[in-house]
Amino acid sequence: MSDKFSRMADVKTFELPFSVPAMETSLYTLKKVLPDPGTEWFRATVRKALGAATNRNPDVVTAR
Repeated sequence: MSDKFSRMADVKTFELPFSVPAMETSLYTLKKVLPDPGTEWFRATVRKALGAATNRNPDVVTAR
């Protein structure tokens, strides 16, 4: 993900000198706002940006 930010602006990235555990992120949406193309686009964009696995619950993303 840092590669995307470094391309967008003059940002330098560095490797961390220690390991970072995976982090689980959940996306919640109120049913009353669905179906909404904007909300679905946003959710898909977040899943794609965090590298969501397709064989899991689409609302839970594990980012490394």
